[in-house]
Amino acid sequence: MKSIEKKTLIYAIVFAISIFLQCVLFQWRLTGTIIISSLWYNTSEFCAYYMPKMAIALFFTSFVFLFRRKYWTIYASVLIDIWLLVELVYYRAFGFMLDSSTMLIATNMKGFGGSIMMYLMLPDVILLLPTILLAIVLYFCNTKERNWLLSIALIIASFICETIGMCCFHVAYRSTDNLKGTEFEEYNELLIPYNEYHFNPFTQRAFYGMYDISNIQITSLKYVRYHSAIHHFIYNVKDICCRFWEGNAIYKMTEKEKDKVINLCLNQPQPVNPNSKLIICLIESWENWVVRPDVMPNLCKFIDTHESIFWATKIKKQIKAGGSADGQMIINTGLLPINEGSACFNYSSALYPSLSACYTPTINQKDYTIDSLRSYKSAILVPHDLTVWNQNKMSAAYGIQENIRTGGTDKEIMDAYMEIMGEYDYTMIITFSTHNPFDGHIYSMLETPSGMPDLMARYIKSNNYLDECMEGFLSSIDTNEDMGNTTIVFVGDHTVFYPEQRVAFADYCRTADQDYDVTAAYGPLIIYSPKITKKEKYEEPSYQMDVYPTVLKVIGCENYYWKGVGVDLRDSIARNNRPLDEIEAYDLSDKLIRSNFFREYLKSEE
Repeated sequence: MKSIEKKTLIYAIVFAISIFLQCVLFQWRLTGTIIISSLWYNTSEFCAYYMPKMAIALFFTSFVFLFRRKYWTIYASVLIDIWLLVELVYYRAFGFMLDSSTMLIATNMKGFGGSIMMYLMLPDVILLLPTILLAIVLYFCNTKERNWLLSIALIIASFICETIGMCCFHVAYRSTDNLKGTEFEEYNELLIPYNEYHFNPFTQRAFYGMYDISNIQITSLKYVRYHSAIHHFIYNVKDICCRFWEGNAIYKMTEKEKDKVINLCLNQPQPVNPNSKLIICLIESWENWVVRPDVMPNLCKFIDTHESIFWATKIKKQIKAGGSADGQMIINTGLLPINEGSACFNYSSALYPSLSACYTPTINQKDYTIDSLRSYKSAILVPHDLTVWNQNKMSAAYGIQENIRTGGTDKEIMDAYMEIMGEYDYTMIITFSTHNPFDGHIYSMLETPSGMPDLMARYIKSNNYLDECMEGFLSSIDTNEDMGNTTIVFVGDHTVFYPEQRVAFADYCRTADQDYDVTAAYGPLIIYSPKITKKEKYEEPSYQMDVYPTVLKVIGCENYYWKGVGVDLRDSIARNNRPLDEIEAYDLSDKLIRSNFFREYLKSEE
């Protein structure tokens, strides 16, 4: 009996160490640090960092003594590995951790397996080692013993560890009275995880003890850093349950907030009549440094040989959890993404103002859009399944009449457009070959230097392939009579590379004497329109939210009831007198979408 007890104890210890290591190794792969040195120069931070990880390990280990069979521990460990890898990939792709909304749309990754593999690295294998070690130990120490007292003791110990971590944050927060500058900011960030731990996403309140710290921005990265990825999973599961129980958070705007919108962003509802057709080429993951003659010769030639061009070179991406769908929404509606989750899944039934609605008004907008008897038509060309990003519902929400499913390569996409050229008044073309892992590179004949980082080379060649595919389209603008009065917008849905990749690209460019400007994450905006009388180039940083009002002015619909939260980039006075800064624009957009403001507003104007 004693030998069996010894084996069980050994296995329990190994299981606890395994989970603890999974949490710590994940943090190392995520941020490159495990702050061991803080033990002797900042003990409170050390305890705050490690105690929650120890707590979760003890909590899981308590169940070892509840069940006779121990094989479940391997399944649990494998599931933890999968979760850690998913979190790691998602953070590398989007710059923030998974949230409950994203977990609910896992099917959205259909057909994007290559994109996932792009963000996995060989050193990530180290995350699997604790599970392998655990399986080996289980082979030699498999027992069928249960011990309720030990289980209860470990649960109590886990809560003690968690409490110690919370107390360390409490002490750190109280000590901020004597801190200034960056030290004060660091301690505020240190407290963020426990702020989120008690965060209710539906009431928008957060308290810790007697301190109201709800004004501190909550970041999931800090939450994972000072708790664990397993804590984050539990938090998301809790949030999912709340969503099913309470539904999506509906915001009730105050009269003061409504007046602010009316004064800053709305025109009096009135008829509009676009002065030209509109084509939006929404280019996947497009960055400004590839718009150069050696990479995209056809587009650059088109820009050089036409005067009716406006080119903004530094558009900052503003997407959030909605990824490409957020990019599509920003361009089409002039609204920014919601703060939590993605509008395309959470609020697809809301009414959205949009560029497409200027051409094909929805029922609620029919009195305020077209003053012509002409029958307008609109369509969107989609290179993926229509369930991805809830495209079917969002197209209808934008007032787009038809979804045209194309093939996945840019040639198939552009060929599909050439077949319907001139048939639609509003067309959005979504490209795909520049989506990571940049499979379009296999179709390009462009030669890149042998020493160039593979990812950089693939991206350059994919954009070169896109340019080849657009050659016929660009030529038709001058030769096809159906294109004679058409505004064409080339813009990206978002940028793609994260800082570490840009550093590697910049290091290569410096050593190889290459002049690619890869250091900043900007996308381009290129507008061709017969309504633009002279070539303009704007090279200062601007925002995705500025695309909508800029296009709205070009197509002669500046009196459309929704102005957008950005400004017309062709207007120097507007650029220097923004009604809203970026933070205010995010906040206002979130409230407008979650309150379904536009449906209520248009009803009140009828």
